Amino acid sequence: MEEVFVSDMEFGLSREPSKSSDGIKLQPMGLAAFSGFIETVQGKYVATHHHCTNTIITFPEEGKAFAKTYATNYHWKQEKHGGGRFNYYGIYEDNLIKTEAGWRIKSRRQYPLIMEGEPSPNE
Repeated sequence: MEEVFVSDMEFGLSREPSKSSDGIKLQPMGLAAFSGFIETVQGKYVATHHHCTNTIITFPEEGKAFAKTYATNYHWKQEKHGGGRFNYYGIYEDNLIKTEAGWRIKSRRQYPLIMEGEPSPNE
């Protein structure tokens, strides 16, 4: 994960379908906490399959970038977490900074456009 995110990264997640990230508050998480969160979420599924496409990157100033990526994510839940599928069609909005090691994501806001099924509990 350290090849993708900075160590003091921020994350904001919405489960409410929306057309923008307005209102999604970023939470300072740090890379260790974010990695733990992702591991916990992934542990509730038998399998996941994420397609990230149509990324648009802009460079508002030197050393900074903004990326908007459309995602189609398929999830197969473990039976103990309700079984069945949960499909997510949404957007990742990333603020990136150029570091000595290369470009890294400083913050990510993630929100669905459409969801099918229910995510695993406590996600």
